[in-house]
Amino acid sequence: MSAPIALDELVQLAGETRPEDVTQLALRGQGITTFAPYANQLTALECLSLSHNKLVSLDGMSLLCNLVTLNVNNNQLKSLAGLEKCCSLQQLYAAKNLVRDLGPVAQCAQLQTLSVLGNAIASLNETLQVSAL
Repeated sequence: MSAPIALDELVQLAGETRPEDVTQLALRGQGITTFAPYANQLTALECLSLSHNKLVSLDGMSLLCNLVTLNVNNNQLKSLAGLEKCCSLQQLYAAKNLVRDLGPVAQCAQLQTLSVLGNAIASLNETLQVSAL
C-alpha cells in the first residue's frame, strides 16, 4: 500500500456516513502498518479485523473501549501492548505474529476467546497466569 487509507474511505467501506457510527470494520490485506491515526475517530468500533496486514504495534487500540472482537492474525506484532484498556474485549485473534508475552491482555476481564497460535510465547507458565481463558 503506497498511501494511507483516508478516514472517509474507511467510513464508506463500513457502509456508514459518519466515523462515530462505524461499529464494524474489516481491512484485511491492505498493507496497514498502524491503526493509530484512525482510532480516536472510530471509537464506536465493536468489531475490527486487521488481519493479513503489516501491523507492528497496537498503538491507539486503548481508545477503542467498545471493542468486543479484534482480529490481528497474520501481522508482524511483537506485543499485544495497547489492549490493556480494552475492557469490553471478548474475542482476540492474534495468531501468526511474533508475540512473546500475553501480559497485556491480563486486564481484559471480559476476554473469552484468545487465539495466539503460531507466536513465540516465551513461557507456558506465564501464559497460564493470564487467566483461566
